[in-house]
Amino acid sequence: MANYKGIIPILFVFLFIGWLVKKYYTREQIEKLISSIAKKNNVDPAILLAIARQESNFNPYSMNLQDPGGGSYGLFGIRLDVAKKFDSKITVSELLKPLKNIKIAIELYKDNLKFGKSIEDIFNTWNAGLMTVKGHYVPRPSPNLLKYVSYYKLYKAKA
Repeated sequence: MANYKGIIPILFVFLFIGWLVKKYYTREQIEKLISSIAKKNNVDPAILLAIARQESNFNPYSMNLQDPGGGSYGLFGIRLDVAKKFDSKITVSELLKPLKNIKIAIELYKDNLKFGKSIEDIFNTWNAGLMTVKGHYVPRPSPNLLKYVSYYKLYKAKA
């Protein structure tokens, strides 16, 4: 009878590596995916790249459980309660899928444009949300605005 004791751990390692390869994305792959989907949706890729860089440093599995509303997830740091506005059945595990996170981010970005179209308004709304001024919603100033803008200029220059 053959001895399989040495083969089992090796088989496990190969299966694990195969699973890991399917789950891992390089930064370049993520940047290309974001740019491609942004262009197809008539969105400036530099804006989305700047947001993803600031929110997760292009880590699709990023989680910030200290964010209000149940935490923020994925490339764009999207809160689950906000994502449900665009997909009522979305789950945390779906938000950690790059393609789904990008699609929700684009919908959220387009929805946020009604609160201001300047680069500053876009980044302030994304990061700090909205506040009411004289009965109107306006972007709340973000403490991270300069980081978002510097990343935006970096990606705009590469385009």
